[in-house]
Amino acid sequence: MADPERVTVTASVFAIITAAIQSTNALKETVQRFKQRNKTLGRLQNGLEDLSRTLFILRQMVDTDASVLALLQGPIEQCSRLCREFEDSMKAFDTRSKTGFQDWAGMKFMAGDIDEFIDTLAGYKSTISIGLCTITIS
Repeated sequence: MADPERVTVTASVFAIITAAIQSTNALKETVQRFKQRNKTLGRLQNGLEDLSRTLFILRQMVDTDASVLALLQGPIEQCSRLCREFEDSMKAFDTRSKTGFQDWAGMKFMAGDIDEFIDTLAGYKSTISIGLCTITIS
């Protein structure tokens, strides 16, 4: 019989990973509309695609090592939250307005810029990838 605590952790982490995939993909779709206008957003788009693939692979392995997955819960939740917030910031500007986009492209996001956001996402992706490698090796 399965350990009830492990089942609870697994179900919780599965839900968190699924939410992170959804928020990453939603941001990816929003960035897609703008990426031709800005090289930095093209880099962001690439980073989001990598993150989405990593999360998808992790979700497929959710039944393997509950202890490692539990450790990844925080970074996955933070990553999901950041993607939602950044998407909300992008949606605040009219996609048809070039002026609105230029205002957005020049703005600061969460006391940093778009490059810092890309670096932050890359850090979360690295943490998640290390956890994924740990699960794979186990």
